[in-house]
Amino acid sequence: MLEWIAMKTITGLLTLSMAAAFFTAAGVQTASGQQPQTPKDDGSRAAAIERLSEETIARYKAGRYTEALSAAVKALDLAETTLGRRHPVTAKTIGNLAQVRSALGGIAEAERLFLESIGITEEAGGKNHPDLVPALRGLAALYTASKRFGEAEEYYRRLIGVEERSLGKNHADLAAPLESLAGILEAREEFSEAMELRERALAIRRKTAARDDPALARALEAIAALRDNIAASLNNLAVSRINEGRLEEAEAPLKEALAMREKNLGPDDPRTISTLKNLSILYTRLGKFVEAEPLLLRLLAVSEDSLGPGSEELAAEYLKMAKFYQRLKRPGD
Repeated sequence: MLEWIAMKTITGLLTLSMAAAFFTAAGVQTASGQQPQTPKDDGSRAAAIERLSEETIARYKAGRYTEALSAAVKALDLAETTLGRRHPVTAKTIGNLAQVRSALGGIAEAERLFLESIGITEEAGGKNHPDLVPALRGLAALYTASKRFGEAEEYYRRLIGVEERSLGKNHADLAAPLESLAGILEAREEFSEAMELRERALAIRRKTAARDDPALARALEAIAALRDNIAASLNNLAVSRINEGRLEEAEAPLKEALAMREKNLGPDDPRTISTLKNLSILYTRLGKFVEAEPLLLRLLAVSEDSLGPGSEELAAEYLKMAKFYQRLKRPGD
């Protein structure tokens, strides 16, 4: 029997806080490590840019996107007038505006702004500068929500690389992009690397998060779901091979799926029983009756527990076992 592979909506796999994709207006450094210069007579303007940036973030977090848009546009206008379009601080205000545009559904405009912000920041600080993180994160999330998974993967990998260089490989901030990249790979059924990423993210969360952190619970749930998706994929591969007459090639994936489900779900879970039944049928068709017998007896025990004595369905199961033993020339069983 073929099984559906459970898959959450890809946007539901994004565990990033969108507010984390915002910049603040201060603290940029160039590639040489120097603070970019703001004209001395424009200190009040610099403070205004910072205030408008904070206002953008606060209104965004409150879900007041139209008001956030107004503040973001004013911050960008002021930064561009004071510092120029290619200034690193202006790049931050462009990134903030991109984030708000994305929330309001202006996907094409948001993409253009994110890319511009990234380009300016790279000019000032290089391709691995920490100030790239918010725009890389925002753009990766935008591509994921737009189901442009190839581009989303590219920018999540860039984001992870930048954060690893600036924060270290086990920093708490890495858990979310690792999980988001894993979600993209799961959608393409690239389960092996997805599991590596989720297990790495889980290890980070266990070291850095409180025990009652909901993100930790979600990470555990995601790994459990991924394990069952892997088992379902193996089961479906085996069923496909059976349907193609490639019976010998179906045994290995079914045995692996059964072992995974027995370990992760327990012997009595319906999904385990489904895989058990498929393997028993395969062994019977292959004439491997010695291997089939214990599986069929397990299935009969399950039927006895679930159907109860006197059930017509249970009687049918007894009849199947009787026919099986007749084929083995063991009618006494």
